[in-house]
Amino acid sequence: MTDRTQQLMDVASPHEKAELATMHNAVIQCMQAYKKASTATNKRDWDAARNGLHDVVERLWPVYFPAEAAADPEVFEQQKAALAWLHNRFGKPYPSAGKFSQDIRDGLCRQQENRTILRKELKKYAEIIAHDKKAANLSADKAAQREDLEIEKLQLEVAKRKMENRKEDKNWIARDIVFEREGALVGQIMGEARHHLGRSVPALIHAAKGELERTPEIKKILEEALFDAFRAMYESGEIDMTFLDEEAE
Repeated sequence: MTDRTQQLMDVASPHEKAELATMHNAVIQCMQAYKKASTATNKRDWDAARNGLHDVVERLWPVYFPAEAAADPEVFEQQKAALAWLHNRFGKPYPSAGKFSQDIRDGLCRQQENRTILRKELKKYAEIIAHDKKAANLSADKAAQREDLEIEKLQLEVAKRKMENRKEDKNWIARDIVFEREGALVGQIMGEARHHLGRSVPALIHAAKGELERTPEIKKILEEALFDAFRAMYESGEIDMTFLDEEAE
């Protein structure tokens, strides 16, 4: 907790203390989340929490410490003091000491000929860095949105491919249904084969110039041969069948 935040906690009203504590806890939680996962979203949340706490401190400080608020120097003799004032008003770590020095060299923060910095120039510079931070947050938001859109696009593509792969599901038949249909088909084939073999026995005997009274005997021999054929097919455990669809036919 910063010195200014702690000082306000010591003198503020219960409602304002609760507001300060809530904002401070939000900063801690977002900082811990960013430490666990250094994502753009967690960084954005951390920055937002720090900015929120800073806004509350800036609003309450003149109320409880008006003398100190009015005592800000008009001129800063050293960059270090100017940077400390910035951090005290706008929160660490932005800008860093290196960036602040570079921004002074680049003219973003105007320095006097005697190398002092006026407070009014610091306020102008603070507006610039606040704008830059806002632009950076917007850029991060857009990047996060693009990332979310890309993820959503990939998810839709995967879902689409899954649906395409499952279009043939309607052509599949459950295993139990297949076994039932195969059993019924085999039974029907056997019945039809026995019936037509029985009807053909007299013709076979006549064609062989044999004795028609031996029809039952011949029929029995043929049926046993038929049963042997089906038994051999069943015991093999495999049936090789090829079906032609309507288009092939």
